[in-house]
Amino acid sequence: MPRRFPKSITIIIIVIVILIIINYLNPSGSALGVFQKIMSPLQEATYNFGSKIKSILSFESKEELEKENQELEEKLKNSRIDQIELSRLKEENKFLKEQLNFLDTTGANYKIAKIIAYEIISENKILILNQGKNAGLKKGYPTIISGNEKNQGYLIGKIIQVEANIAKLLPITAPRSSVAAKILNTSKTTGLLSGERGLTLKMDLIPKDQKIKKGDLVITSGLENEMPEGLILGEVEEVTSAIGDFFSSAKVNPQVDFETLRMVTVILP
Repeated sequence: MPRRFPKSITIIIIVIVILIIINYLNPSGSALGVFQKIMSPLQEATYNFGSKIKSILSFESKEELEKENQELEEKLKNSRIDQIELSRLKEENKFLKEQLNFLDTTGANYKIAKIIAYEIISENKILILNQGKNAGLKKGYPTIISGNEKNQGYLIGKIIQVEANIAKLLPITAPRSSVAAKILNTSKTTGLLSGERGLTLKMDLIPKDQKIKKGDLVITSGLENEMPEGLILGEVEEVTSAIGDFFSSAKVNPQVDFETLRMVTVILP
């Protein structure tokens, strides 16, 4: 019975024979180089197969990344909305605190209202408030915002029309607007202040002998119904008069940015 070699020895002998044959076929190169040449077709096939698998996996990953990116964008969008809402609430809270602190010192009756819309009528920008007859508002009532360090409120305008749950407010800068005013100069000059082009204020028919200078404060005189005295209207910017005229005019800059108003306080009797 012929003797059998162990399998491990047989494998070693086969590998040695293969290396001898490879070295014989390529005497100038290494056995490893020829072995790589023999294996290159298999390596190429393996590489191509791997590339296809990688391509498929990349496509799936791309889909997942796009989905994740969309989710992140949605979260960021919601975050921005939350930040805007939070910022708005902070502004409203600050406004309410300022109003309450000011109104508590004056003892006035009031109703706080939001500006919810506006409309243009004959070049006048009318503000729409979310309070009306049901809240006690009436035509002619003044609207203000909180006062300065001397507890003087800033006049915003007058209510010109009232419905059940809304009211229309005419700002003091509107061309149709007019307010009985007083300049805090040495003579306490009084007159009628009107809006000019929706941007500034103008006081006409000022006697030339009145001494008025830039920076003089202009306030409500209180010489009309429902309008308290001492509400700030603005500051004198410029005084003009033509030669031969008996009167001067004063350009008055309001001290409130009407474009950024969101809430106002309506003064009740």
